[in-house]
Amino acid sequence: MDLCINRSRIASAGLLASCLLATSPATAGTACPPVAIVEGAAEIVMPVAAVLRRRGLRSEPSGCGRVVRASLVARPGLNAYGLHIEDGYGRVSDREIADASTAASLIESWAIDEDADVLAPRSAPTAIARAPVAPPAAVSDATAAFRIATRGEVATATDGSVWYGGALAACGRVGLTCLGGRARIARDGGGDGGGGLTGTLTRTRIDMGAAAALPLSRGAFTLAPAIGVGLYWTRSAANELPLEIPVEIVADVVDDFALGVDAGIGAAYAVAEHWSFVTELGALFANPVSSRGGDLRWDWVPLPPRGFFHVGLGLQYAR
Repeated sequence: MDLCINRSRIASAGLLASCLLATSPATAGTACPPVAIVEGAAEIVMPVAAVLRRRGLRSEPSGCGRVVRASLVARPGLNAYGLHIEDGYGRVSDREIADASTAASLIESWAIDEDADVLAPRSAPTAIARAPVAPPAAVSDATAAFRIATRGEVATATDGSVWYGGALAACGRVGLTCLGGRARIARDGGGDGGGGLTGTLTRTRIDMGAAAALPLSRGAFTLAPAIGVGLYWTRSAANELPLEIPVEIVADVVDDFALGVDAGIGAAYAVAEHWSFVTELGALFANPVSSRGGDLRWDWVPLPPRGFFHVGLGLQYAR
C-alpha cells in the first residue's frame, strides 16, 4: 500500500514539474513561436514569408504567441514597396523597403521585440535610392553666369527686300543684366533693291556691336528684352546691267557703312541642363556714316535699306 502511494505522489510531482516547465518563458517561446501574417504582392510576399520561416516565425495563427500583420504594396515606377505593420495592440508602422530581407527583418523585430521604442512607429522612412523623375533643371534663367546663342534669321527690310542669315550672341551676367556683343551676317534674295535698277542686285550685310539684355525667368521660360548699338557694312553688287549703260559710268560693286541701333525681345525654353531653344523678334535701324560723295558711278546702285525687322530661332548654352 505504501509503495503504491509513493508511486502516485512521484507521478503527480512529475506532472506538476512538466506543467511548470511548459509554462516557463524559455519553453513558452518554443511552444508558441511568434506569428507573422504577410499579405500583398506575391512577388515580394513569398520571399519575405520564406525568410521569416527560416527564422522561426509561423505564418498561420496558432492560438498563442505574439501575432503581427504586415502588408506589402508595390510603388509604381519605383524599385520599392510600401510596408505596413500592425500588432495586436493597435500600433502601426509604415515604411518603404527595397528588398525582401529588409522587410523580413522589420516584421521580425515587431514579432519578437517587446521594447516600446522598437514597437513605436518610425518618423522617417528607410532611405531608398530613386531614379530621377525629371531631367535636371536647365541653367537658362537669370542666374546664368554667361550665355552663348546662335540663331538662324529671316528679315524684311524697309525697301521691301527679304534677307536670310544668322546671328551669334554672347553675354556675361553683370548685376541683373547680361552684357556682351553680337554679330550678324545676312544676304538679300535678289531684285533691284527697290531703286528701279535695270538688272539684278545682290547685297550682303555684316554687322557687329555691343548689346545688353535683361533676363526675366519663370520656371523653364526666360524672356530677355535687349538693346544694342553697332557698325553695319553692306556690299551691293549690280549684275546683268544693260548694254546701253557704259561700264565706265557705273560702279558694279559698292560698299556702304552705317551706325545703327537694334532692339528686340528674346525668349528661351530650357530643354536640358545648360541648353535651351531660343527665339528673338527684333528691329534694326541704321544711318549711313560714309557718303558715296559726288561720284555719279554710284548713283546707279540703290542705297542699302535703313530698317530691318527680323525673327530668329536657334539654340543657347548657359552656365
